[in-house]
Amino acid sequence: MTTILAALYGWQAVAAERMVLSIAPNEGGTMRKTIAFTIFVAAWLAGEAVAGPDATANRFLNDTPSMMDFGALRLENYLQDIDGFEEIAVHYSWDRNRVVISRVLVLDNSDQTDLEENCRSWTQSLRSEALVFEGNLVNGMEYSEFAEFFGHIGFQRTISGVTEIEALRELDRMFLLETRFWRHDESGWSATLEMTCFGELLGTGFSVSRE
Repeated sequence: MTTILAALYGWQAVAAERMVLSIAPNEGGTMRKTIAFTIFVAAWLAGEAVAGPDATANRFLNDTPSMMDFGALRLENYLQDIDGFEEIAVHYSWDRNRVVISRVLVLDNSDQTDLEENCRSWTQSLRSEALVFEGNLVNGMEYSEFAEFFGHIGFQRTISGVTEIEALRELDRMFLLETRFWRHDESGWSATLEMTCFGELLGTGFSVSRE
């Protein structure tokens, strides 16, 4: 009994067996096994209960998400549910201080897509979705449909004298719409960046960078 439990569960099982022999030396073999197993399970559960998170787990448990994190996730989920925007990603770029709404297209070597027209159409569709037309919000709107995802639900906060409405208005100026076009080589095994296009949400055109 001791040998089997030790092989399966280690020192906790051996300790349980020895404890039984000390407190119930006259019990039969079956009874001793039952008591030993009960003691082992109790000890094992107690050990599991005190394991707790380690330093790595605590790092993520204590590092709470921000409204920027939450807003980017909400906006990304919203856009990905719309036909034509399934491949969109949203993130805050620390280096550029921008909220980037981006996509990546990988084209076949022979694909004759007009990249600039593709970018123009996609950028305009995004602006329309945000209710931005000709660089301006629809009349009566305080901020865009996209900025709304970064606000609180059911209430608003004033922080350092800046109201939430004012902050969301400024956030609209930070949105950058970006597409990166990659093209496969003839072998189809690798691809190179061919063109990047980007434009402001509160804008009318876009810029192009060719590699």
